[in-house]
Amino acid sequence: MKLSFEQIKSVTSGAYRVYEENGLIYFRRFNEKQLDVWNENGYTKGITATTGIRLDFMTNSTTFTFKSAQYEINGKYEVYVNNQPIYLNKHGADTPAQTFHLAECDHRITLYLPSHSEGVLEYVEIDDGATLIPHKYDHKFMFWGDSLTQGWRAANDSLSYAYQIARYFNAESAIFGVGSARFIPELVDEGHPFKPELIFVAYGTNDWGKYTNQELKDRCKRFMDNINRVYPNIPVIGISPTWRKDLDKERLGGPLELLHSTLLDNYKAHGAIPVCGLDLIPHDPKYLTDPVHPNNEGFGYYARNLIPYVEQVLNGK
Repeated sequence: MKLSFEQIKSVTSGAYRVYEENGLIYFRRFNEKQLDVWNENGYTKGITATTGIRLDFMTNSTTFTFKSAQYEINGKYEVYVNNQPIYLNKHGADTPAQTFHLAECDHRITLYLPSHSEGVLEYVEIDDGATLIPHKYDHKFMFWGDSLTQGWRAANDSLSYAYQIARYFNAESAIFGVGSARFIPELVDEGHPFKPELIFVAYGTNDWGKYTNQELKDRCKRFMDNINRVYPNIPVIGISPTWRKDLDKERLGGPLELLHSTLLDNYKAHGAIPVCGLDLIPHDPKYLTDPVHPNNEGFGYYARNLIPYVEQVLNGK
């Protein structure tokens, strides 16, 4: 049976809005005010990407079929069954429907929409009469950040550090990573309905090259002021930029040590748990795809080294 729009909406995670138009199903992670703020700050590409959005449900169906309506070039779709990946492929406008045959038992199916382009679905289908139960999460995490939070250049979008952390802790998540993003305080908007249990903030590397240290300090402060105002009493993990190959390049924000101390001191002043990004990924180019972005293995280090900080929060220490 083809799932109705309401059924698809009921099993969608990570989206602010799901809507139907001309027979196709669209997904948005930002509300209208946030989209306006992005546009006002010069961001048009990437803000409609379906980063962090997935269909996630339990079913006893022996088949699972989905048809994308991908019109952007090479959007990646991934399918996990019982938290294990079984499919990763780039979809274009002419990609046929994908069908997967499953054992006769209950399974958790997760369809990850593209993280770097706009994922659009034509239909989703399971067996007639099969069960459809939204996956039950244990936690709710919100991630703010730049291209690393978006998972830029990971061979698998689902292996971004944000997705890996969310899976490890069985957390429903809103992933607000956007390539080249900087601290934009106005994005933190009480109009977004997602109510997190834990917030991650990971900016700074793009600010470093664009602003003086004082400007960066002010922007970070105003962003964190808004986080504390909109999400009072919600714990925050603040992460400074990771190691990169081009650290010797002079930047407007000053020396590397000043960048990290400015951010980590600001996080601490706002009651956040400060995490030095230099400690997350080994200082070895083999874990990067370019001077900045981790590969799958690099993102694995990022996530694993971040887990103890999350456990510290969840255990109330």
